[in-house]
Amino acid sequence: MSSSTLVRLAGPAAMLGGVVWLGAIALYGLQPEGPPGTWRQGWFSPNTVIVAAFALILLGVLGIHARQRARAGWLGLVAVVLACLGMVLLAVIRVAVDLDLVPAWPTVGLGFAVFFVGLLLLSVSIIRAAVLPRAAGGLLILGILAFFMGNFEDASIWLFLLFGAAWVWLGYALWSAKTDRRMAPAASSDARARDQRVRD
Repeated sequence: MSSSTLVRLAGPAAMLGGVVWLGAIALYGLQPEGPPGTWRQGWFSPNTVIVAAFALILLGVLGIHARQRARAGWLGLVAVVLACLGMVLLAVIRVAVDLDLVPAWPTVGLGFAVFFVGLLLLSVSIIRAAVLPRAAGGLLILGILAFFMGNFEDASIWLFLLFGAAWVWLGYALWSAKTDRRMAPAASSDARARDQRVRD
């Protein structure tokens, strides 16, 4: 897959991943709280939906790296490698946990730690490269920090909405930047045509 194709697909994928994340958190957050320290009680379980959101977001990570690779340098490369490694670890650990080969904790935590360290470095690279909006990179940092301040059991779950909002913003920025570049040659041609008519 070429870099241009990857960037073209990554923007909508990141936006969709952010929307799916927002929807999952909203649906789960509206369910009644269980006893202290337990999960919420209701019909909706966010696990599968969140995995789908992460898969779409990972495509967004790859697209962001392709878009800002020339200016992000080694930091951007390390970020995308760690994010991909974290997702692979989470997938492998999930299978191993289902087969009772490893305990769910702390092995799942290890996968999430690698994934989120990669995303945190990606946020810094977005701010440093200034190819995409720096404020969106800052919002992603807040979204990642929210995971250390909130949990799924009480009202602090709403802090997790910051993470989804950041990906909607980054996905839109990635998509709109691609659209603007595609439209630029046509706009230049129109300007040249107008100039020619004026000279005639």
